[in-house]
Parts: sequence; C-alpha cells; structure tokens
Amino acid sequence: MTRLRKISLPADVVLTEELILKSLNSTDLHEHFSITDLPQGMVGTSADLPAATVVFDLAGSTLSIRERGAKAYAANSQDLFRGLTDKIYQHGGIVEKFPGDGISMHFPAVNVSKKNAIVRAFKAILEMNYFLRVENGMKKEEYRFTLSYGDDTIVTKFGNKQHNELISIGHAVNVAHKLEKRVKNDGFSVGMDNECKKVIETEWSSLVYHFRVMPSELCRDTQNREAWYGVNLQ
Repeated sequence: MTRLRKISLPADVVLTEELILKSLNSTDLHEHFSITDLPQGMVGTSADLPAATVVFDLAGSTLSIRERGAKAYAANSQDLFRGLTDKIYQHGGIVEKFPGDGISMHFPAVNVSKKNAIVRAFKAILEMNYFLRVENGMKKEEYRFTLSYGDDTIVTKFGNKQHNELISIGHAVNVAHKLEKRVKNDGFSVGMDNECKKVIETEWSSLVYHFRVMPSELCRDTQNREAWYGVNLQ
C-alpha cells in the first residue's frame, strides 16, 4: 500500500473542478483518503471497499487539550500517531482520517480474502497495543480499539466544488465508530463484531472473549439478537 502524500502544485495553478473531481484511479491525494491506497480499476462516484474497519480512540484528549492547550497536545501526540500509522501500513491497512483523538482505518479485502483482511487488522491492533503499552508506557484504560467487518462498505465522494472528500460508508463503519463507548464503559481493550470474532478466535484461541449484546441500533436485523465481544490485551 502507498503511503499518504501531498501534491506540490505551482503557485499559479488554480484548483479547478477538473483537478478536484478525479476518478478513483487518480494518483493524487484527495482529502483524507490517498486514492493510490485504493484498489485499481475503481471508476465512478462510488467504489466497493469490502474491509475490516478499525477505530482507535485515545482517551483523555479533551481534558488534555483543555488543561494544557492544543499545541502541547499536538506536540506530545504527533510521534505517537506516527508510530501507530507505521503499524497500520505494515499490515496492509489504509488510514481514512485522523479526527485528532484517534484513527479511522481500513484493511481491505480486495486482493486478499475476508479472513486475511480481519487477521491483518487484528495483527495491527496487537502491534499498536504493544507500541502503546510497552514502548510508550501507556495504561490499558488510556486507549481502545473497535473492529468490524463489512462486505458492503463503499468509498464515495461528498461535497461540492469548494470542498470534496472521499469518505467510507457502510454498516461496519457505523459499528466500528459507535461501539467505542460500549467498549470504554465495559473496560475492554478491544471490541469486535461477531464476524471478526469468528475469524480471530481461530488464530488467537488463548484470548478470552467476553460476550455482549449488540445495541439494537447497530444490528443489521433488529428482529434478531446480535453480539459483540470484548477482549483485554496485555
């Protein structure tokens, strides 16, 4: 996967609609997503991106910014996020965005199987956990991860001529982003949906998987009970 990079344009070049609205084959950086990270052959206003979606959330960022200021928070966090990003790309992931207190990322199941995408995602989580806990001395309660898989995740364009972004949309994206509060409240390091748990437990059978009922608003079928599982990492 190609790392995110910015385009250097001459000062007299005007970013017209033609330059901004590229196809998904573009080699340019388009807002958060680097299009060169996406699988080849994608053309149109949206593209399928079946993937394991992971959200990393750093606890206490709001309090830190309020007490110490944004500049101090940024200075202390940049090396941390740089190291996490390295782990993501080492395992075939791509970064969608840095909301400031976390990372939204995807591990595509395009040139690899669904199983391999989920395994890659969890290996990245394990390495990020080691980086945070062992190399940076952070405590378990200072961060958390959520993990969800979706065959129906897509990438599409939102915006207008002045501001146009590529964003991911899908049920798994919603689950990964909205399950974080449940994971935090229950004190887990990782929270994952049942699809990911079925794959991960075959590779990491020694982990303890704690059953939880999925919130009804995050169930694909509200008539049937779904589950998510909490895991604590060392």
